[in-house]
Amino acid sequence: TAQQSVRTGQIEIDPYLGEIERIRYHAKSGTVDLRYQIVNHIVFQGPVESPLVRQMIRHALTEEDPSTRLYAAKVLQAIAQKEQNLDVELLGTLEQVLRKESNPGVRLMAVRALQSVPINEAIRNALTRVLLYDRNPALRIQAFDSLTEPLEPIETQEPLLRSVQADTSSYIRHRANDLLKKIEVEKSRALLTSREG
Repeated sequence: TAQQSVRTGQIEIDPYLGEIERIRYHAKSGTVDLRYQIVNHIVFQGPVESPLVRQMIRHALTEEDPSTRLYAAKVLQAIAQKEQNLDVELLGTLEQVLRKESNPGVRLMAVRALQSVPINEAIRNALTRVLLYDRNPALRIQAFDSLTEPLEPIETQEPLLRSVQADTSSYIRHRANDLLKKIEVEKSRALLTSREG
């Protein structure tokens, strides 16, 4: 009702009647249908695994208020760091954030969340897009560090490293050149080893 608290699972709603949109009487059943809006604040707390919690996080990432989007991205980063994993829907949401978000702070949190989970092809593609096309050097550096971390085989990184040798960020340029030199040393060693053997 509009004057009593409503409890559904872990959510308690204390509704304030806003506007009645429709009222209908059903003579056969003797019931009245009311459609009304309520104005209220809802507090919800649930486990990270809860589908409702994850749905609310995804929704928060699309809110108009940039601070809400930033906090949602920070929550995802914290979840990713703790669990070392994110489900497919949350990963997809982060990819959308990287493509469409105008706030660089929110995009940075999305990149950091992706850094916290094992890299797969979709994550690699999202981070590569950030590295190659984002204007923000901090985001590009974060993406670069994720894509060149030691867990990735260095020889698979060569095409990417060559593509960022002229990046506007001196950090990225220097690191790319250092890693390319390391690749050349590894290739030379492999060639010498194969000739000796």
